[in-house]
Amino acid sequence: GVRMPDFLLVNDDDLAYAKIRIDERSLAAVQAAPTGFTDSLPQALVLGAMWDMTRDAQLPAPDFVRFVLECLPAEKDSTLVRVLLSQVESATRFYTSPAHRPELAALVAHRLRALAESAEPGSDAQLQFVTAFAGWARSVEDLDLVEGLLEGSRELPGLAVDTEMRWTLLTSLAVGGRANEERIDAERRRDDTA
Repeated sequence: GVRMPDFLLVNDDDLAYAKIRIDERSLAAVQAAPTGFTDSLPQALVLGAMWDMTRDAQLPAPDFVRFVLECLPAEKDSTLVRVLLSQVESATRFYTSPAHRPELAALVAHRLRALAESAEPGSDAQLQFVTAFAGWARSVEDLDLVEGLLEGSRELPGLAVDTEMRWTLLTSLAVGGRANEERIDAERRRDDTA
């Protein structure tokens, strides 16, 4: 008999509104090849469907997060990267059970650090990954990197540590317990602008 393929993408060209649900067998096929799509539009449609399934409690949030972390290195669309990073944050912080949240958050931090360190120097992807990583940094090693970037003892080629990035890094250190009010005031005095 005729065997159906493991995955058929409905509305492949995104020509009309459709809320897609991926069946179990097709979902397994997609998850087995996170970078299997050669075009960004089908990839975005699948990621959108998986996000809808996550929000509707049809796909465990950690599964969604792990899949997105596998997809991110190959994603070239800056807007989609921003959306995916926001969804990873929501899925981890709000849709993952408290018992599993610390482990998943540590994985997110680890993967985002690797993405930040391997991103093309000076690229928008590098800026997005460093910013996202700073928001997740909690371990001693990760906070050491954040502090080094802020103080200038560590660098990522192409990364501009401008005023906005300095505040991103300092906020990360404050959340991690490494920046007191005195240090924050010193940064404010360093560039006393809006």
